[in-house]
Amino acid sequence: VGATGSGKTTILSLLSRLYDTQGGEIRIGDTPIDRLKVGSLRGAFSVVAQDIVIFNASIWDNIRYVRPDATEAEVWQAAEDADIAELIRRRGNTPVGPKGAQLSGGQKQRIAIARAFLRDAPILLLDEATSALDQATEERIKAALTRLTKGKTTIVVAHRLSSISDADRIFVLEGGRLVEDGQHDELLAENGLYAQLYKAQKRGYDGR
Repeated sequence: VGATGSGKTTILSLLSRLYDTQGGEIRIGDTPIDRLKVGSLRGAFSVVAQDIVIFNASIWDNIRYVRPDATEAEVWQAAEDADIAELIRRRGNTPVGPKGAQLSGGQKQRIAIARAFLRDAPILLLDEATSALDQATEERIKAALTRLTKGKTTIVVAHRLSSISDADRIFVLEGGRLVEDGQHDELLAENGLYAQLYKAQKRGYDGR
């Protein structure tokens, strides 16, 4: 977590080797990622981001695109897990329009979540995955995300701090540097940057 420009997205780019570190090292287990083939490394990640690439095809085809060899049963299971199967049944093979113009933000997010279920990679990156959604839609999608993250190493970039309060470990960035690190209750007790951000957001949501 951190303000815009603090370095959150940069870290995700470094994890997937869109560019390499200039110092220090990133490891998966005991293996530095620069010793892994880029294809193998990126195959270990699934990404659910705020900006989702949607093709002018059916929802089914938009999901299956991440794994063209998937069986029908596997695609249906991913759609059920992401809570979008009923919409597929209603729309059938109808294209969703350029960039998914016929879909709501929540429906696009569920396509992204279904893709992540279908890929079933061991590491999940959630990059501001619900920040563009209203709170009611976010609550519905949270259940699908909870199913998706089960048993996976999950790295979350979040604007809404309430969405990551149960994380095992929270890293607070400011100006490209790590300034705080701990669990939610610990960071609130420290009364530092995280506590300030959290309290400010809570006041904003409570309307006070």
